[in-house]
Amino acid sequence: MTVEEIKQKILETHPSSDSTGHSIDDDKYAEVNEDYFTWERYERCIDLLCTEKEHVLDLRFFYSNIFWPEQVTSKDELVAKIKLYFKNNLYDEF
Repeated sequence: MTVEEIKQKILETHPSSDSTGHSIDDDKYAEVNEDYFTWERYERCIDLLCTEKEHVLDLRFFYSNIFWPEQVTSKDELVAKIKLYFKNNLYDEF
C-alpha cells in the first residue's frame, strides 16, 4: 500500500471519527494487554519512527492534521514537539 493509498483510507474514515471521540485519550484505555501495550509505548514508538522515517512523519502529520488540525500546523512543528517530548522524557517509563 502506498502512502497516498493510506492517506485516502484516512480520509475515508474521517467522517465517522465523531463516533470515536475527539481526543487521542478516548482510545487510551482500550482493552489490550495493558501491562505491555500501553498508549505511551505506542506513542513513543511512532514518534521515534517519525524522527527516522520521512514517510512515517508524513503520514503522522497528515493524520493529525485531518483529525486535530488546531494541534499541529506544520511538519516542522510536529518534529519540534516530538523532540521536546523525548528531551523531557514525557513518555511513561516502560
